Amino acid sequence: MTHYDVIILGESLASRIAAVLLAKAGRRVLFAGLPATSPCPTWIPTSLLLERLLEMLGDRSCLVSAPPFQVLSGQVRLTLHGISALHDELDREFPADSIRVQQLLRELDNIGKRLETALWESEGLPLTGWASRWQFMRKRLLKGLTRRSLAHPLADKLKAGNSAQTVQALSALFSGLALRPIDHLSVAEGALLWRGFGDNQGISAIDLNALLTHLFEQFHGEQVSLADLKSVQATDRRLREAVFISDRRCTAEVFLLGSRDAIGILPGEFRAGETAGTPPLTIEARITDGTISPLLAQVVILAGSPPLRLTLVPDAASSRCRVICQASVPANDTSGAPQLEGRLSELFPFATLRFEPRAGMPSGPAAGNGDRSRRQKAFPGATSSLIAGKHLLYCCGEQVLPGLGATGEIMVGVSVVNHLQRQKRR
Repeated sequence: MTHYDVIILGESLASRIAAVLLAKAGRRVLFAGLPATSPCPTWIPTSLLLERLLEMLGDRSCLVSAPPFQVLSGQVRLTLHGISALHDELDREFPADSIRVQQLLRELDNIGKRLETALWESEGLPLTGWASRWQFMRKRLLKGLTRRSLAHPLADKLKAGNSAQTVQALSALFSGLALRPIDHLSVAEGALLWRGFGDNQGISAIDLNALLTHLFEQFHGEQVSLADLKSVQATDRRLREAVFISDRRCTAEVFLLGSRDAIGILPGEFRAGETAGTPPLTIEARITDGTISPLLAQVVILAGSPPLRLTLVPDAASSRCRVICQASVPANDTSGAPQLEGRLSELFPFATLRFEPRAGMPSGPAAGNGDRSRRQKAFPGATSSLIAGKHLLYCCGEQVLPGLGATGEIMVGVSVVNHLQRQKRR
């Protein structure tokens, strides 16, 4: 029998960050993970929490320039981080609404900066109980951020005074970044998304992953395969022990649920309750007998219902187009391919498309506790508390903040570590 301070079940950016920070703090950590089954981005938008994290780890070498990406909506072709400055792009694509759109984006950036600062000063998300909610409320009020203003629908902000064409393009932008319907996004989520994706600087996902892997080993963290885990035992509604196929048994003070991959391993009482919804659908389309227009950026958001986020990957014989969108079907189903083919044929008029299923995050049940509306009031866009059960915490951004992508993963990872460190000091 081996005892650990923390056992982490499942792989995500949040769980990897938590593993490194806890090991760095001297905790004995066992990480049971698998290679990520959801597509890994080539770059991660920057944020205050990510910059502070890199400072804590003493390595900022993974900072890179943000690559160009485009929004295609009707006659609009808006390119961000391209050759032209943002205000020139807005003047060209939205001549009648350019000033209003620039003001809107500046306002969202300002809200995002203040919100990130409030989160950093309050040591993370207000999703671990009344003390965290009180601390965050105090910090955000000092920054001039009211709960009502943060929870205000983003769609209403986008519509204010703008033409239908402008609203459609802006809605596609934010919905495509969040992979959620625009009507489900709050001003807080829009501000955090724009704060990251609007910045000219980003983080190399490959370099960040390599850094986290190296530091976890350097700080004497232990890693095993989640596939080797047979079961997790509970006593008195508290997780106690991880049992491996080899009959190795490990106990821990705290368990962290790092991904949906690990949910099925938990005892039944920890799997019932609310879910964070169906994960995005990912389909690979191989483009043959045609070329990709040089006017297209590597990442493209294509307006429609739902908006599609495309990542173009050229290779020797053909090109691949990774299509990600919000969907209500399992991630390994290609039943949406005919509809996708019709929409993509307009983008690649002379190409042959061949769709292939791609394994994604399972859409099974997820544990949950408490009223979702309370989570939304504590922090707009939150679908779950960080507390999943007695001595069990969520450490997966997709479960807690599904609309914020990598930004949500970083917020969740840092918040979980700060919560555990506060508990240790008491």
